[in-house]
Amino acid sequence: MSRHNGLLSSSSASRIPAEVWAEIFTFALPYPLAVSSFERALCRPSEVPWNVSHVCSFWRRTTLCCSCLWSHDTIHIGNDCLALKDPVSLVKARLERARYRGCNFTWALSAYRGRNGALAQELFQVLIHYSTCWESVTLRVLILSVDRINSLRGALPMLRSLHLTHYAGSKFTAFEACPLLERLVLAGSAGSETQSSFPWGQLREFIDRRSRSFSDEDAIATYYQNILTSSLNLEQLQVTNIMIPALREPVAHQKLSYLCICNAEFLCGLSLPALQQLMIDSTFYDSTPQPEDINTILLALFTSSDGCPHLEYLLVTDAFPDVDLIHVFQAIPTLKRLSMRYEHLDEATVELLPLIILALSTFDDTDPWLELVLDAPDYNSIKFHLLPVLESFKIQFKWHPDVPNIDSLVSGIGLVQMLCKRYVLPEHPSLQDACFIFASKEIGQPREQVLGLYQKLKKHGLNVNIELHTRQLQTDVMDMLSLLADEEED
Repeated sequence: MSRHNGLLSSSSASRIPAEVWAEIFTFALPYPLAVSSFERALCRPSEVPWNVSHVCSFWRRTTLCCSCLWSHDTIHIGNDCLALKDPVSLVKARLERARYRGCNFTWALSAYRGRNGALAQELFQVLIHYSTCWESVTLRVLILSVDRINSLRGALPMLRSLHLTHYAGSKFTAFEACPLLERLVLAGSAGSETQSSFPWGQLREFIDRRSRSFSDEDAIATYYQNILTSSLNLEQLQVTNIMIPALREPVAHQKLSYLCICNAEFLCGLSLPALQQLMIDSTFYDSTPQPEDINTILLALFTSSDGCPHLEYLLVTDAFPDVDLIHVFQAIPTLKRLSMRYEHLDEATVELLPLIILALSTFDDTDPWLELVLDAPDYNSIKFHLLPVLESFKIQFKWHPDVPNIDSLVSGIGLVQMLCKRYVLPEHPSLQDACFIFASKEIGQPREQVLGLYQKLKKHGLNVNIELHTRQLQTDVMDMLSLLADEEED
């Protein structure tokens, strides 16, 4: 510090405008954590802005007036904060300094009695006092009364993102009057779906992680029907723990581009022309099997009058590999990333999957011999019949004691031949990544030709990730993986 006394003197420092110092301090801010501890976010004397605010009076005035320096981290108010000395004063100071820029916090206190309960109530009262600067908030409603939260109606002008954990029976009305709210995350349990009110017309992202505490399918369908018809600006919808039945009436949504759901029935009657990413993943819920007509449902969505002309990513669970699945692929030529997950396998699925792999490798009404693939002749105008711009392909099988043997897929020629045709033959291949996760009772020994092709793919730069899970990993599989690793090092 003694070497820089000239720079830090009041006369020298005051020559530099406060706005310039504020910009310099902004670049010196520590990297924000996803969830900062209460102590780190409120009283960290060794980091900006705390340290620079104690250098001189001019820097202190500058930092105290720069709200962006104090709204840098998300404050996590959890049980650990109650052990700090005077946490109420720390929260007040932090919110006062960040009030003009907006503050982000997570409220995760559990129910307390005695002194801790009174302290928790006092902390929340401070937050309520500064509700006009709430911007991104996570609330776990355990000890807080719903009435106190609803008293904030009309007092949340800066709130943009809300993550609310609550339980069945809670009725919230405060958030309906948030003019900037665009992101809503609900967790906890879902009860009567018509109780709470939110500004659906302005939301752009809705994530529903609640567990269902009732079984009225009509109420569930009506609830999400109303959301889609009311949320005309909604771009992302994710429902991970609730099986949504088919909607009672057809719905056309013009802006929804991201959809993640547990079951395919929800797609019946939907028209989603702006859809870019679709995930049907029952692993979020309870691994309930998808309906047998899942391919028919997908085909109806993709071949409707509007279709899905911009779809780039598809994750589908338990899609039976029949002709309908080939027709599904034909209807989405823009697809770049495909992930096929099988939670429930049967013999028919295992027998037909090689035919899907073969269909993915067919192009130009011809099927060149494997020797041509190895020689890699000049194919400048190759266009694959299915998914011509596919960049990433993933297939995964969940382990189950009764899972049929999938030896033909792992050690056979079909899978690696498809990769060769898509990656080695074209002059400018679109395929960049391939991931295969297999779980089986046993894996047969791969043929030497298969190993040679995998080595060739590695040499050409294809990112191939193979995970094999067996009851007893066999030596030949270990040799195959080590051989591929050695080839990559060479």
